[in-house]
Amino acid sequence: MIMMFLSCCVGSIWGDNVNHAAQADKANRELQLLVAKLPVCRDSTYYYSLIEKIVEKSIECDSLDCQPNAKGKVKPRYRHTNSSVVGKLRRKLVDGGIYYQDPVRGLALLQLYIDTQHHPLFDKSKQEIGLAALCAGKMAYGIKDYSKAERMADLALQHIETAKDAAQLKIYCMKMLMKTEKDAVIYINSLLALHEKDRSNQNYVELIIQYYSTRVLPMNWLILLTTNWKTLRATRCFGL
Repeated sequence: MIMMFLSCCVGSIWGDNVNHAAQADKANRELQLLVAKLPVCRDSTYYYSLIEKIVEKSIECDSLDCQPNAKGKVKPRYRHTNSSVVGKLRRKLVDGGIYYQDPVRGLALLQLYIDTQHHPLFDKSKQEIGLAALCAGKMAYGIKDYSKAERMADLALQHIETAKDAAQLKIYCMKMLMKTEKDAVIYINSLLALHEKDRSNQNYVELIIQYYSTRVLPMNWLILLTTNWKTLRATRCFGL
C-alpha cells in the first residue's frame, strides 16, 4: 500500500514537472509566433499591442521555465535567448505609452515597463524608468488620478534626467490632493523651496500667487508678491 502511495506521489510530481516543461515549451512557441509578426506589422496601434503581449508572454514563459525539475533543480532553457530578444523590444513599451491617445492604454504600457524593471529577463537591460514614470504621471494627472500621478512623480524624481519636470508635476499633485491646513503648509513650503531653486519657472510664480490669493491677503500684499519675490520669505515670518 505504502509503495503504491509513494509511486503515485512520485508519478504526480514527475507529471507536474513534465507539465511545466511542456507548458514552457508551448509558451515559448507562442512567444516566437508573436515576435515573428512584428516585421510585417504596419499598424502602430497593433504593433504596440504586440509588444505588450510579447513582454507578458515572455514573463509567463520564464515563470514556467523556472519551475524545478524532478530532481528539484531549476534550469531555465529559454531565459538567455528571450532576455536578449525581448529585452530589446521592451523599451518600445515607453514609445507605445507615449503614442496612445487613450491615457488608460498608455498608462498600461508604461506601468508594464516600470513593473518589469527588476525581472530577471530585463534587470540587465538599460532602463528608462524616469522617462516612463514622468510620462505615466502626466497621463494620470490628465485623467485626475492625482494619487497615482504623485507616485509616478516620486519615482521620476529619483532620476536626474527627469527630476526637474517631476518636481513640477509633484507640486501640482500636492495642490490637488491638499485637504488639511497641515497639507497646505507642506505644499507652500515645498513650492517656495522649488521657486528658490528655479526662479525662472513661471508656473511656480503663478501657483504661489494662487495660494496666497486664497489666504485673503490685503491688496498691497498681492502687489508686493507679484513685484518683489523677497516678500515671499517675509510672509512666512508673519504666519501667512
